[in-house]
Amino acid sequence: MFLLDKRIIILFLSTIIILMGAIYTGELSLSEAQDVISWEDAHRYYGEFKTVEGVVVRSHNSGKAVFLNFHPNWKRYFTAVIFARDFHKFPESPEKHYLNKRVRITGKIKEYQGKPEIILQSPDAIQILYHRPDPGGTVLEGVLVEKVADGDTISIRYRGDQYTVRLIGVDTPETAHPLKPVQYFADEATRFTKTLAEGKVVRLEFDWQRLDKYDRLLAYIYLPDGRMLNAEIIKQGFGFAYVKYHFKHLDLFRQLESEARTGGRGLWDGEGHKELRWLQEQQREPILLTLTSRCTWEISYLKYVRNVPVAEIPISLSDLRLWTNEYAPQDLDLRLKQAGWKIKPGSDGEKISAYEMTNIRWGFVSRFGERVNILQEGIPSFLTETQQQVCRN
Repeated sequence: MFLLDKRIIILFLSTIIILMGAIYTGELSLSEAQDVISWEDAHRYYGEFKTVEGVVVRSHNSGKAVFLNFHPNWKRYFTAVIFARDFHKFPESPEKHYLNKRVRITGKIKEYQGKPEIILQSPDAIQILYHRPDPGGTVLEGVLVEKVADGDTISIRYRGDQYTVRLIGVDTPETAHPLKPVQYFADEATRFTKTLAEGKVVRLEFDWQRLDKYDRLLAYIYLPDGRMLNAEIIKQGFGFAYVKYHFKHLDLFRQLESEARTGGRGLWDGEGHKELRWLQEQQREPILLTLTSRCTWEISYLKYVRNVPVAEIPISLSDLRLWTNEYAPQDLDLRLKQAGWKIKPGSDGEKISAYEMTNIRWGFVSRFGERVNILQEGIPSFLTETQQQVCRN
């Protein structure tokens, strides 16, 4: 019995030593990773061990180190680094081996010159997830559009291979979001793209990034008559300019969206009020804002509530939009609790309904519908007016 206990103790101590060694080197194996995050979020986790996923879109061998980049702006975004002393451990020419491949990199995220990075000391810390045949080139001619999935996503066939393509720089209302119901004007946007592209032979052009995080090709689609499908969707009011990342036609797409909005085309018809009425007709559950006796606003979402001053309402609504898009119900519950939301019945008092709308807008409606505001940022004036009126007494 004593010998058995001694072996268990030795095994336990050995495990501790191995784990401490991993922490010391700043690297863990992929099997030990707890969370997988996108390279876009790496800057949020300085000092933490994470598994970072993304496509290597740029690589460089300086002789002293190999740099694997996930964005062309390598001075700002996440980078994985292999120093020369460790080159012999990795496949020959790692800058070529990992380029244009989706990988998972595990290690401690450090900050270097204002950007996040992980130092790779072993090939065990980087895993190639998936690499489909790349169609090659910056322009593809003679591409058949086999099917339109929704307003901004299509399936193509090129030289016998099938690919899914996400249109660059345009975002259309969702028809099949895994966590949300169909959005306003989603069916119209899908029909528009089908009419223009399905069954047609088109030309594809790529920008700085060829694949997104779902392994879809990212491209501009040129129709047989020479029009660019991406631009036409925005121009006719069936989608928005997606400006989170830079792309070469960004300024043009912004201008087209502005013109569509000014002209009231497509989903811009009615300046958002048609969408708001549609949401109410669909009986979509709004987020409720209630002015409490302490002159703060209680935000009610599902079974959760949170009290905030009026100035923090936009931040809380923005968080809710982000989390409900990213988290499944059980994970959303955990995230809300971590952020300080409480489970309890909503309070009585003056209520404002906030409806989540497309293009990062919110529709605010007072209790009896006599006051309506549609905003992309900030809060409606009648919230502050209500607070001033009630809290003055």
